[in-house]
Amino acid sequence: MLDSYWEPVLDGPWPEKLVPICHWGCGHESLIDCSTIEGQIVDFPEGSDLRPKGVTFARWMEDWVNGVELWECPH
Repeated sequence: MLDSYWEPVLDGPWPEKLVPICHWGCGHESLIDCSTIEGQIVDFPEGSDLRPKGVTFARWMEDWVNGVELWECPH
């Protein structure tokens, strides 16, 4: 499913070890990079390159639970 949706955008199959966790709308996704031990968060706006957020999945979830607006958060 991911491959058929993203292949035209990526010019190839979905990258290994990237797991989508949040769809923000308009083709913008947040992903966990499972190739890293700590599970770094990566943003993927449609039509752009992957953008590391500089935050782990654990921190991202902690911020979410504490009411931090993740869309506007600089990390």
